[in-house]
Amino acid sequence: MAETKKPDVSDLRKEERFPERIPVALHVETKEGKVEHSGTTIDISIFGLQVETTGNLVPGQLVSVPQFGDCRVVWVRTLGPGKPCQAGLKVVK
Repeated sequence: MAETKKPDVSDLRKEERFPERIPVALHVETKEGKVEHSGTTIDISIFGLQVETTGNLVPGQLVSVPQFGDCRVVWVRTLGPGKPCQAGLKVVK
């Protein structure tokens, strides 16, 4: 029986990522109006960024990050109760 090799997830990334900790503001439209969350980048690339924030982000949501432009939330990972979340953002404009 032949072994199936698992794909290397890093091969799926289209662009190089650069570790960079930059304070950012995340502007999100809600039913109550525009809300600003503070955050910090974890890494950046030419197409997006990974951030850490205590704000509530949802996949598919549009977020404005002044230093990078308008972004779409691609994924969100929670780190546990009372801890910040991490999110992958793709630059759309």
